[in-house]
Amino acid sequence: MSYGLKVKDGSGNELLITPDIISLYDGGRVVMPSSGTSGSTYQKTIDITPSGESSYDEADIGVLATPFIMNVDLTVYNLNVDNDFWIQSWFVNNSFSFYTRNESTGILTTWVPDKSTPTAYDGLVSVYPIAFWDKREASSFDEINIFAGSSYLVYDQSDSVYRTVYTVGSQGVENINYVIFLRHYQGD
Repeated sequence: MSYGLKVKDGSGNELLITPDIISLYDGGRVVMPSSGTSGSTYQKTIDITPSGESSYDEADIGVLATPFIMNVDLTVYNLNVDNDFWIQSWFVNNSFSFYTRNESTGILTTWVPDKSTPTAYDGLVSVYPIAFWDKREASSFDEINIFAGSSYLVYDQSDSVYRTVYTVGSQGVENINYVIFLRHYQGD
């Protein structure tokens, strides 16, 4: 007998996806820190080596994280054309603190949206919650860092580029659900 998730297509092809999980290590719902700071990292840190246990290699541990409460900040701009036709656009507002993020170090840098005139507003392409295990290029872990925030894909008019910016804490994702699991037997 085999266990797992069976995926089938319309042609009758099948794929059995099996978990590589030996045991659950930790999990639950936690509150993210209330805010971020430019020039530093932002995460919820969970210690996974209490009582002097050794660290875990990346291949031996896994993390799943999902956002629970998300906040967004945006502006809707309506333009009436000839009293019959309305144009509506979404833009990044400037009442929240926005950050760009260095993926290899986790360092946040303040990003300020342009709201000087409607024609200079930074356009909003999409916004969605995000949460993930922030490995920062490490391969061995004695603690797990989880990053969570509201992710905005914006068109930055001042630089003429699309970029991803984040809001965090009470202005982004406030709570996350997470599970840490062991992938292989961790015995002697």
